[in-house]
Amino acid sequence: MNNIFYKKFVNTIWAGSSNTKYYFIGEGNGFKEKLKLALGEQDFKFKINAEFITLDELNTINQGNNFQVRLVFLDGIADPASLPDLQIDRLTAISFEGNIFTPGGFAGVNKVSYYQNGENGWEYVDEAEIVNGLGERDAAKYAAIFAKDGSAYKCNMEKAFKRLKYLIQVYIGENPELNFEGKLGQIIASERSNPSCNVDADFIPIKTTLREFKSKIDSCVFNTYNYCGNLDEAASLLEIKNEDLILYTDCTRLY
Repeated sequence: MNNIFYKKFVNTIWAGSSNTKYYFIGEGNGFKEKLKLALGEQDFKFKINAEFITLDELNTINQGNNFQVRLVFLDGIADPASLPDLQIDRLTAISFEGNIFTPGGFAGVNKVSYYQNGENGWEYVDEAEIVNGLGERDAAKYAAIFAKDGSAYKCNMEKAFKRLKYLIQVYIGENPELNFEGKLGQIIASERSNPSCNVDADFIPIKTTLREFKSKIDSCVFNTYNYCGNLDEAASLLEIKNEDLILYTDCTRLY
């Protein structure tokens, strides 16, 4: 979702704290570079206290002035018991992809596992499936980085998709609590006085695409976030239709 809907979505789940230090270890099949780019963007509401290190540098980290420390293994960890005892208060870890260890054995990719370091060493907390199909920027992985655990991740994702649903309703004008025709309706009404814009022909494609996107969002929210992995195609199509308004017409684009 590389558009306004992506930004609104990520702003909902991008909830890092400057009092938490995040150490990112590994490459994550390219996710490391995407994460670095995201951390440098100015349109996110929050910035995080982050550092990228290698496995060999794990023994060199310390708590410093941070309230808590989280290790983020982008390539997964085979066995949390192999992690060093870092003598850091409030130390947690999460593991993406690769060989993800659980009490039941090894799981496949597209999951995140949560661990905490306590008096008895590293302990498994829980895990959650990562939502697929949210674009090349892996938006749903950001939510997993900042969630307390798998249960919190699922809850946060459900809230994010509900917010996305309400955003679509604002654009399409189908929120029963809002007594107006929506931003799309406002643009269409305004463009009818523009002789260079063929409203009926030029806005039908984007209106249809927006309704299809809304239908997928409704299904996603109704069935919980595990059914939200097919949003990327609809969002990309909406972005293309929006850009077409600028490239091939004299109409105002939706966003």
